[in-house]
Amino acid sequence: MKTASVSVLVVDDEPELLQYVTYGLEAAGYKVFTAFNGFDALETLTRSPEIQLVFLDFGLPGMTGLELLRWINRSFPQTRAIIATGYDLHFDQEELDAMHVAEVLTKPYTLQQLVTSTRKVLVSV
Repeated sequence: MKTASVSVLVVDDEPELLQYVTYGLEAAGYKVFTAFNGFDALETLTRSPEIQLVFLDFGLPGMTGLELLRWINRSFPQTRAIIATGYDLHFDQEELDAMHVAEVLTKPYTLQQLVTSTRKVLVSV
């Protein structure tokens, strides 16, 4: 799968992290869409159904990352997700699979970890 043909939505309420992740994914050749919150993410997914992967901060204000994942699973079941979090999440693999979460990255993470996880997830799509 060529990275230029793959679209990723990055959702984070911290502008610096949003820029960091966007830079890393664009440098790796992905087409990147961005959203600052869950509501913007849903609007972007609705307008851009070609998005194959959502990279999201689990601690979003308003609509939480978990609420966003549930909505994505109902409306866009083919879309995979990578969660980024600074929290110690306790999900078992069955729960993650049910939410279409392919990876969990713990903050802070490097651009190399980000790109490696993204490639790993998209190979299975």
